Amino acid sequence: MKNPVLALALACAALLHAPLTPAAPPKPAAVNAQGFSLERLKRLDAAIEEQIDRKQLAGGVMTVLRDGKPVVFKAYGQQDIENARAMRTDTIFRIASMTKALTTVAAMILYEEGRFLLKDPVARYLPVFGNVQLALPGGGTEKPRRLLTIHDLLTHTAGMSYGAGPAKAAYDAAGMRDWYLVGNDETLAAWTDRLAALPLQGQPGDAFIYGYATDVLGRLVEVVSGQPLDQFIKTRITDPLRMPDTSFFLPPGKIERLANVYGLEGGQLKLMETS
Repeated sequence: MKNPVLALALACAALLHAPLTPAAPPKPAAVNAQGFSLERLKRLDAAIEEQIDRKQLAGGVMTVLRDGKPVVFKAYGQQDIENARAMRTDTIFRIASMTKALTTVAAMILYEEGRFLLKDPVARYLPVFGNVQLALPGGGTEKPRRLLTIHDLLTHTAGMSYGAGPAKAAYDAAGMRDWYLVGNDETLAAWTDRLAALPLQGQPGDAFIYGYATDVLGRLVEVVSGQPLDQFIKTRITDPLRMPDTSFFLPPGKIERLANVYGLEGGQLKLMETS
C-alpha cells in the first residue's frame, strides 16, 4: 500500500460515537450534574483562546466527556488561516506518528490470534532483513549481534532511526531521510526491500531509537495478514469502532474538512508543507 500521513477526524468523540455537530453551550446545572465545574471548564476556554489571540495556535477542537457522552464539544480558531476558514467540530487532522499506535494495534491483533510470537525474528516474515548490517562510528559496517525481532520493532529498539548517527551517510545516499514516506508513492513492500539494505544505527535490543521500525511493522502486518495495511486497519479497527473519517487517503468530498498544519518559527505561526 502507499503510505502518506494518515488523516483522522479529531477526537475521542468520534471514537465514542458522539455526533459530529457543535454542542450547545453547557448549562451550569447540567455541567454540575455531570460532576464538572463550569468555572473550571471556562479556564480551558480561556487558555485555548489566549493561545489563539497570541497567534501561538491556529485552532483546535476540545472534547470533554463523561460516560461516553460529550459535556463540552467545541471548535476554536481557524483550520485555514490564509482562507479564513473556521475550525469545525468535524475538522479532519493529520495525525502523523499517531499512526504508529494504529499499526501497533494491528500487529497485536495478529499476535493475539497466534499468527506470530514477539520473539520471532523479523526475517522469518520479511527475509530481506536476514542480512541487515550495523553502521560503525568510524565508517564501514559489521553484522549485528543478533537478528531483529518483532519485539524490537514494537519497542523502538530495532536500531532503526530516520537516518541519523553512523547510518546517516548511507541514508543520505539512498535518498531516504526524515519523513521519507510522507507523500511518497512507493509501496511498503518496495520500500522495506530498500530499507533492509541500509545499516542499523544501533544494536538490536540495546536502546530506544525512534525511527522507521513501525513502518517495517506495518509491512509485517501486510505479509502475515495477506491484506494491505490500510485495508487491515479499516476492516479490523476503524470500521468496528465506527470511525469513518479515519483513512490513509481523503476522498474529494472530505478535503474541505482537512485542517492546515501550522508550526511556530521565530515565535510566529507558519504554514507547513504537507503532502
